[in-house]
Amino acid sequence: MTEQGAERWSEVSSAWWADAEPVASLDFGLAVTISDFEGAFRLLHDQYVRRRYMAPEPSGRRVNLHNLLPSTKVFVARAESRVVGTLTVVEDSRLGLPMDEAFGAELGRLRERGRRLAEAASLSIDPTCQAFGVAVLVRLLRMVVLYATRVAGVDDLCFAVHPRHREFYLKLFPFRRFSETKAYRRINDGPVSGLRLDLRLVRALIRTERAGLSPGPHVNFLCGPQAYSQVMARLRRDLPRSSLTPLEWARLFAAPGQQEAAGADLSTVQLEAFVGAVHSEPGGRS
Repeated sequence: MTEQGAERWSEVSSAWWADAEPVASLDFGLAVTISDFEGAFRLLHDQYVRRRYMAPEPSGRRVNLHNLLPSTKVFVARAESRVVGTLTVVEDSRLGLPMDEAFGAELGRLRERGRRLAEAASLSIDPTCQAFGVAVLVRLLRMVVLYATRVAGVDDLCFAVHPRHREFYLKLFPFRRFSETKAYRRINDGPVSGLRLDLRLVRALIRTERAGLSPGPHVNFLCGPQAYSQVMARLRRDLPRSSLTPLEWARLFAAPGQQEAAGADLSTVQLEAFVGAVHSEPGGRS
């Protein structure tokens, strides 16, 4: 990178960390209401269709079986009541991780070493936020990283990213590549690279920040004392409400006019029973 290019990178990245408008007016937290989950799933569906990662679904939502696990957490950025950004953490479980489909062998080797894994997946930012989309992304990532580090207690947070975005992520936070590029059926056989973040490093950086020895603005933004306290306070507030119950899942997918009559329709009863069975499976922390 040229000196001029490095200066531009520094100028742009400083804006990512600054709590300036319009990103300062957004609310970042866990999805805690049916409306939050609905907004996240519909935003993800619409953006994946737009990018040709999937064909349109009649429901207008993008949801998979992992979403039904209580250990899966959906993070959202809200503009008033509208979801304008979302990112999900999937803890390892009997279902494995979504990215096992492409990187099963590589993830298996990490598991053999006793590493506890989680995946950051289902990223989407509303096009109306394009001008400050990276600032939204880094705040969602900060919440996800601190959740995985301090709440889920996993060792590695893994990502499947498009190769054209790989260098961005490697510069953003201390990610490591763990796989070559592969085709990924979940995004219409598009190419993905495997990245992981060793959360032992994040724990060390938190200790460094607390000692007043900050390595720089990137790290201070991620886990400086003020950022850490704010994010952890929000997580503690949201966590008790961050999973839909089987009945709420059934209502979410019930036909119009049936949401208030759970149990009255056979398909709703069947869905509630199915979700209840999935909820009985242990998550990645079992």
